[in-house]
Amino acid sequence: MSNTALPNPDDYARKRLHGNKLTYREFASKVAELTHGNQALGQRPLNWVEIAKEFDCDVKFIYPLRDLALSLKLLECVNGTYKKPELAKQEHITADLEEFKKIPEVATWWKFMEHSRFGGTLKGRTRHIKHLKTLCDTLQIHPSTWITGNTPSEIFKQGDKLIEQFIELHKNGKSTMHPTKKTKQILKEGGKRAELYLDHLRYEMVQPRNSFSRAFGYKYPDLYSATSSQSVKKFHGNYSDVMLMPEEFEQAKRWAIEHHGIDSDFFRWLFFGVESCARKQAIKKAQSQYSEIDFRGRKAFVMSVFESKTEHLKKGIYKKYVTIPELQESIKLVSKRSPYLIEDRSNDNIDFIYDELKKLYRFLQIDKRWLQHHEDLTTGYVMKHATHALRHFGCQLWLQRLGFSAISLVAIMGGWNTMDEALSSYGAISDTMLLDEVGKVWTK
Repeated sequence: MSNTALPNPDDYARKRLHGNKLTYREFASKVAELTHGNQALGQRPLNWVEIAKEFDCDVKFIYPLRDLALSLKLLECVNGTYKKPELAKQEHITADLEEFKKIPEVATWWKFMEHSRFGGTLKGRTRHIKHLKTLCDTLQIHPSTWITGNTPSEIFKQGDKLIEQFIELHKNGKSTMHPTKKTKQILKEGGKRAELYLDHLRYEMVQPRNSFSRAFGYKYPDLYSATSSQSVKKFHGNYSDVMLMPEEFEQAKRWAIEHHGIDSDFFRWLFFGVESCARKQAIKKAQSQYSEIDFRGRKAFVMSVFESKTEHLKKGIYKKYVTIPELQESIKLVSKRSPYLIEDRSNDNIDFIYDELKKLYRFLQIDKRWLQHHEDLTTGYVMKHATHALRHFGCQLWLQRLGFSAISLVAIMGGWNTMDEALSSYGAISDTMLLDEVGKVWTK
């Protein structure tokens, strides 16, 4: 511990975190949280420099917070070493996969993913490793093959060719990826369903290939080819019409209040998720602080969330506008008790919220509209993506409020990279709504 005087834990720090005002105690708690990491969420422990980067500040600001965390017993230091939890071995990593990770090129890639903003979570990195191993095993090639060539153009062309070879082998049952009984049936029948399945598989396999190549300085150009492109995919558009009709939205509100009450994590997760269009981790980590503004007589709460997926844009910080009166009341109540919007952020509570969302969707009987290729109501898009569906609901809600010509504004508010992404994957407009929109702006 340094000799510098510790700040008063309950004084507000001059520095803000992602736009939110915090006390030194809250900052120290955040430092301890990042130092320990969270294996359940795939978040590795960070060092002081990485924490400073997370806070967007100089590392000198971190040291007093580290010392304060020690004094508050949030951190433990033994012989000058700050104790961190031992990471349990991931059971889903097989011995074969461990050997694959020891290949020099793969080991270099793993380190790259750990320290790069393109690395994602531990779960995501492990999935990447598995997929690359599947590609290499099926094609019977060494991982270095993906980065072997005289020019970047050669490497890119060969990479695309290998992906297509894998798709063809898998289509004919010759890949090391064992398909399910349903998948076998889909491939056997062929047609649109098989095409969509293979498109999705191609998309999944291109991601680790691109990441591996990036680790060695080969970044596939945007829209380089249909195979390489990781932009909006056509199968994403299958669910661009996922929405709650106005009457369903009110039914959902009544159901949530009746079963959980306004002052509940479930209520806040559901309706903040809708109004903010925030992603899952952004909802989970959202602060409860807010400011009030007046929208021409309509009161709104302005809140900030941090979207790690779009950290490269606006540093990942997005303003969110809460206009639902019941949600505003819920936020007021929780802000008096907790710095976080979701008071209990344990895995058990998040799992409980997911289960309750599915109960709500069954009550509303909405999922059958988006089953596409499933007969079982529990396996439709909304059921399989219980929280992500809120992002769809939110996009459609704001478009209904502002008009579908306001898609660019909604894209900014919802945190989509481009207006095209919001429109193609979330903002489908029906023929009736289109005619209504045209009628509003039509002039003689």
